[in-house]
Amino acid sequence: MTIASPANIIQHFRIKGSFQKIIPVTKGHIHQTYHLINHAPGYPDYLLQKINHSIFKDVPLLMDNLKIITHHVTQRLKDLYPSHLPRTSLTLIPSNDGGSYYQKKDQEYWRVFIFIKDHQVIEQVENPDQVYQGAKMYGEFLRLLSDLKVDQIKTTIPHFHDLEMRLKLFFNAVERDPLGRVKKVSKEIKHIQTSAHNMGTVQRLGKAGKIPLRITHNDTKFNNVLLDEKGKGLCVIDLDTTMPGYLQFDFGDGVRSSVHNLPEDLRDLSQLDLNLENFEAFTQGYLEKAGDLLIPADWDCLSLSPAFMSFMMGVRFLTDYIVGDEYYKTKYPDQNLTRARTQLRLAKILNERRSDLECIINKFRSNKN
Repeated sequence: MTIASPANIIQHFRIKGSFQKIIPVTKGHIHQTYHLINHAPGYPDYLLQKINHSIFKDVPLLMDNLKIITHHVTQRLKDLYPSHLPRTSLTLIPSNDGGSYYQKKDQEYWRVFIFIKDHQVIEQVENPDQVYQGAKMYGEFLRLLSDLKVDQIKTTIPHFHDLEMRLKLFFNAVERDPLGRVKKVSKEIKHIQTSAHNMGTVQRLGKAGKIPLRITHNDTKFNNVLLDEKGKGLCVIDLDTTMPGYLQFDFGDGVRSSVHNLPEDLRDLSQLDLNLENFEAFTQGYLEKAGDLLIPADWDCLSLSPAFMSFMMGVRFLTDYIVGDEYYKTKYPDQNLTRARTQLRLAKILNERRSDLECIINKFRSNKN
């Protein structure tokens, strides 16, 4: 298979200007990305991506979703802010044939966005105001999509937040033990066995129809929000997993990535604790924008969702460690094990401190009643 150069690929899209500089973007673990710097005055830079077809099996479905979502968000923002647009959204550039992507004969899939200038990405939160700004963006994103029918958006990765499926894969990996690593994680295996039922409450409520299915982002890590130069929310990015889900997924994952400012592969777990100030900032920001969308059952299980998401991520990291680090990139041999231990410990803390979380949530719940 021949590997296409970015300079050749961009000729298949309706771009404007001239490009003398194409810079690979090293952040991000899924797609191969390039920043196209425009030297023509008055024209934007672009972001070129080779879509990871091994993760997103149905690229036409993925791009149909993205086209609908970005158009809908842009129109809603224009309606809400007709004279001044304080937020922006991703903008897809059509291919020469009018499609939302370009496909080479050798099955490479490419897409182009307008590059959003003057932004910052925070890999690890530094203060509650950053958390608040990011949470507001995720809450607004949910609100902007709330009038889009759920069946208009398809599932891009089946069972993405399906804890039952993740547990099946985990116990299958334990049984196979392809690299003989199971003996090193017996304590973690026992913890997962004893905690699984309690951690699955949110998913069971969803399957029973107690909480409504919505269009959710499903990957609300803090670094999937762009902030502007002043630290204010600018844009929600990485929309490939935006699909039918439960808002508890987004709330829980956002909290998981912002309740501490420690690395995801923390070696000394005694350092891990909740920053309740950050939790309150996330809760306030998210519910300011999305709180009146919640029904009573949503409120009742909101405090469960951070532990649910942390536990599931712990299961995923540990599964990947056992099978040989096939999914998550690693920089050293036991990194996925360290990540798993961090997430499982965080889930335990979040579950133990649930009453504290509920007190904060209920403060904002009373404001919405």
